[in-house]
Amino acid sequence: MALYGSHLKETMRWKLVVPLGIPHLASEECEYNGYVSPKSTVFIDNVWSQTRDPELHSNPELFDPTRFLDGSGNLRPVNTDTRADQLGFGHGRRVCPGRDFALNAMFIACAYMLWAFRLDWPIDEHGKEVVCGVDDCRDTSITVSPRDCGIVLSPRKDGLEERLLAALKE
Repeated sequence: MALYGSHLKETMRWKLVVPLGIPHLASEECEYNGYVSPKSTVFIDNVWSQTRDPELHSNPELFDPTRFLDGSGNLRPVNTDTRADQLGFGHGRRVCPGRDFALNAMFIACAYMLWAFRLDWPIDEHGKEVVCGVDDCRDTSITVSPRDCGIVLSPRKDGLEERLLAALKE
């Protein structure tokens, strides 16, 4: 179970949906390391660079879910100072209040998809798999998402498709 949670955390670290975070507006003048920012300054938090910080994550370009596991294979507790495993949800006073709900919902959705379906690459007219690479992304400069790659879903159990369609009608 922990390994699946670490895959989800690593996916969110490795390929952020909103690499620059959500802009914030200073409600009052503030000072940081000798720099003064006036009230109404817009701050853009480069979350992408934080997820690539080699002091937080060794080999940051490598997809490695084990970075969130301890020596016994359990999920490491969240560091409440940095929340380095949840940077996609912001941090500090402006952290997303729904992050726990979102993480649990994503875990459940992924678990159901893997339980219910076999996922295969589509086959082109020449009989070759059409593979979507890890860097095949649609980057709008604000959000990043995988490009459409047409995954083929096949039910893992007989009659599953009918049961799922019936459940959607309820």
